[in-house]
Amino acid sequence: MNYDNLNNEQLVNAVIRDYLSSEKFETALKGKAYYKNNNDIKNKQRFIIIDGVKQVVNNVQNNIIIHPIFRELVDQKINYLLANDWNVEDNTLSEIFDDKFRLVVEKATIDAISCGIGWMFATPENEFKYVDTLEIVPIWRDVAHTELNKVIRMYKDVEYTILGKEEIHYIELWDDEGVTTFRKQGGKYKQYTDKSPHLKQKITTILGGLEEKQYGWGKVPFIPIKYNQDEVSLLTLVKSLIDKMDETASNTQDLLSDLSSKVAVITNAMGTNIEEFVNNRQLYRVVVLPEGGTYTETGTEPDITSAKAWLEHLRNQIYIAGRGYDPLQAIGANASGDARRNLYTSLDLDANQLEYGILEAFRMCIWFINNSPSNKFTIPENTRIKFSRNMMINQGEQIDNAVKAQGIEGITKRTIVAMSGLVENVDKEISESEKEQEEDFNKNQEIFNNNKNKEEENENGNV
Repeated sequence: MNYDNLNNEQLVNAVIRDYLSSEKFETALKGKAYYKNNNDIKNKQRFIIIDGVKQVVNNVQNNIIIHPIFRELVDQKINYLLANDWNVEDNTLSEIFDDKFRLVVEKATIDAISCGIGWMFATPENEFKYVDTLEIVPIWRDVAHTELNKVIRMYKDVEYTILGKEEIHYIELWDDEGVTTFRKQGGKYKQYTDKSPHLKQKITTILGGLEEKQYGWGKVPFIPIKYNQDEVSLLTLVKSLIDKMDETASNTQDLLSDLSSKVAVITNAMGTNIEEFVNNRQLYRVVVLPEGGTYTETGTEPDITSAKAWLEHLRNQIYIAGRGYDPLQAIGANASGDARRNLYTSLDLDANQLEYGILEAFRMCIWFINNSPSNKFTIPENTRIKFSRNMMINQGEQIDNAVKAQGIEGITKRTIVAMSGLVENVDKEISESEKEQEEDFNKNQEIFNNNKNKEEENENGNV
C-alpha cells in the first residue's frame, strides 16, 4: 500500500483502517489467544434442525476440550534457545544485556513466534522495553522489511471527567527524528500534539547554566524480532490441525455423554410422532408416550477407537508441522547422544532461523547503545553473542567425550571443560581450578621444604 501522498493525519487513519481489517492483525490476535489457550473451540455450540431450521441446543452436553499444545510448542522454542546463559563476548554489552533485558527479549520472542514479529523499544538510558505487538503497525522503507520508515503505536488510556470514566484511543507516529501524538475524536484520529524529539538531554553551558539539547536518533527507535524472514507466525502452520484436534476430542466427549449410539425401542405407542419424540428426547431429555407404551434403549457403548487413532495422528502432525518434539515420545534415560539429537532435529532447524532474527535485533540494539547521548560506547556491531541450546543430554557420554578430547592438539582446556557439561560458568571454573592447583602446589612445596629441613638438621646433629 502506497501512502506517500498523504499528510500525517490522513496517513495514520488510512494505515490503522487497513491494518485492523487485515489478515495480519487477525493472525496476531489469534496467536495471542492460542498462546493463552483461548482456542476457537471455546465458541463451540450444538445444533438441531427443526422444520428445516438450524437452532442452537442449550440443554444437552456441550463439551469443550482445549489442548494447550500451541503454548507448549512456543515455550519449547523459547526454552531451547534462550533458557541457558548467553555468551556475550564484550564486557560492556554483557552488563547491558542483563537478566532484565533477557526477560524483555523472551517476551518479544514469544510474540514473534505467536504472531510472526515481536517488538522492543530503545530508550536513551540503554534500556530496552517490551512493546505488545498488537500495538505496533510498522511502515517499512522496502519490500524486504529490512529498514523501518515509520512506526505507528496504538494504545488506550482512561480519563475521568465530571461525566465519569472515558476510554480514549491514542496513536503515536514515530519517524527518524521524533514522535507525534494523535487522539481519536468523532471516529477519526486528530493531531493532538506537535512532534517532539526522541531524546532530550540537560547540558552545562559555558556560563555554568543548564540547557536542554534535543536529538533525533536518525532511526525509528523500535526494534523488531522476526520469527522468520517472511514474518509468518507458528500458528499459521498448525492452527487447522489444533482446531481439528480440539473438535475431535470435544465431539467424542459429546458422544460419550449422549450415548448416542444406542437405539430407541418403542412398543405399544401407535400414533407417536417420531420427529416429536426425537426432539423431546434431545431437547428436554423427556419421553412422552401414550398409556401402555414402553421405551427402552439397546446397543453398545460408543466405539471411539477410530477417534483415538485420529487424535494421535493429529498430535503427531502438529509436532511435525510446528517443528517441535513430542514429550510423549520417550527415548529413555540412557539414550545415546545421537538419539537425543534426532529428537531435537526439527526444533533445532526452527531455532536456527529464530536465532538469526534475534541476533539481527541485537545488532540494532548495539547501534542504539553506541548512538545514545547518555554515553560514548563503541561496542562492535559484530560482537559475538552465542546461545547455548537447552537440550537433554546423556551426561555420562558427554563426560566421556570430554576425557577423550584431552591431549588432542588444538583443543583448549576451556573447550574441554565446556564439553563436560558439568559447569555453568566455564571461565570461573577454570580460574578456581588453577587456584586450587596453585594452593596444592604451595602446600606440597611447604611439606617438601619442611622434610628437607628436618633431614638437614638430622644430618648436622649426627656429625
